[in-house]
Amino acid sequence: MVDLTQNWEALTKRWIGHQGVSSGTMMRRPALTLGGHTLVFLAKLHGPGMGAKIGSLDPAEIGLTDWRPLQPFKDKAPMRGWIIVGPGDVALWDEIVKAALTAARTKADA
Repeated sequence: MVDLTQNWEALTKRWIGHQGVSSGTMMRRPALTLGGHTLVFLAKLHGPGMGAKIGSLDPAEIGLTDWRPLQPFKDKAPMRGWIIVGPGDVALWDEIVKAALTAARTKADA
């Protein structure tokens, strides 16, 4: 079984302070943010895994196989541009952060 908390801690050590990334929260869970906007977060209730805002990017382009749309409310549609990456793709977390950074910067430039 993959220890997601240990992987999350390692990920945050690599990314906080890099390219303007800082720590924050989303849904009361630890998150990585850029300019106050959440890029990724450690999912628990909607996971387990990592939530990520990748915008219109196709998850297959990153090589993801263990993912689903983020749908925090059963009676509402999934959140557009957000996914939950399952434990099977923990090795791709850095690529997901890069994709989330690209999506955030693309949105900011628009």
